[in-house]
Amino acid sequence: MDDMYQPAALFIGLRYMRGRAADRFGRFVSWLSTIGITLGVMALVTVLSVMNGFERELQNNILGLMPQAILSAKQGSVNPQQLPEREAKLNGVTRVAPITTGDVVLQSARSVAVGVMLGIDPAQNDPLTPYLVNVKQSDLQAGKYNVILGEQLAGQLGVNRGDKIRVMVPSASQFTPDGPRAEPASVHGHRHLRRQ
Repeated sequence: MDDMYQPAALFIGLRYMRGRAADRFGRFVSWLSTIGITLGVMALVTVLSVMNGFERELQNNILGLMPQAILSAKQGSVNPQQLPEREAKLNGVTRVAPITTGDVVLQSARSVAVGVMLGIDPAQNDPLTPYLVNVKQSDLQAGKYNVILGEQLAGQLGVNRGDKIRVMVPSASQFTPDGPRAEPASVHGHRHLRRQ
């Protein structure tokens, strides 16, 4: 049915575009409509191409930073040494690293912000290394309370490298008469996502 109507639509369109010399206004409107539709389709194709490229780049950056799969146990922690080989060697898995995740509240002298904590083992390869700015992984030491903030979060808190902030983990904080206990931490550096 569609093929039957296509030649008729093309015939009618060409007839109105060419038209008679006396019907100049009709020809003007037809050409104006054609140009408008052409420009609209061109703009739509361009915007869709840009959005597809942006979405692909965003996915690559986010998925390169955050883990795609997290193995956990009922007790809340997994010993990497006891991880079954069959689970550590899944198809498409290129790296396995122990991490700790959780929601955190960060407080600086200027502002308060919330974020997602990604705790790493400095002795292991971790997903943060390619995104660190002026920070070596060997500089991070367990028990030193050093944090690496995203550029946007650091800007929101108004802190730079070496500044002190307070970190509160709601799921693990001890409550005192003054409120939840917050640990002081030092901003050791920033991480950034690669942009085109």
